[in-house]
Amino acid sequence: MSKRVYFGGVALYVVALAFLLTNWLVRPPGVTEANVRRIEPGMTRVEVVALLGRGPDMEMGGWHPNLVWFADSGSATVTLSTNGLVMWAHWLPGVRPWGRRISDIR
Repeated sequence: MSKRVYFGGVALYVVALAFLLTNWLVRPPGVTEANVRRIEPGMTRVEVVALLGRGPDMEMGGWHPNLVWFADSGSATVTLSTNGLVMWAHWLPGVRPWGRRISDIR
């Protein structure tokens, strides 16, 4: 294999990696399905709030507290462990409080 082909492949790989990195870095915060999928077990509450752009709309206490965010397109639920780290996160499409848009109740 010639050096030209090798370096061409490496250059293509670097460009593709740059596009993926840019896409990951410029995602705006907000309560969206894509951002909920970015929540990983072990993240702190502060990291989740930063990713979703605001504090939860509702908190339910208990042994494993649940944090709930509402958006016009659905809702996000994050369950925390007893030490305050994320156990899991779920996106529920179309679930809104009282069947209304969030912008109508704020």
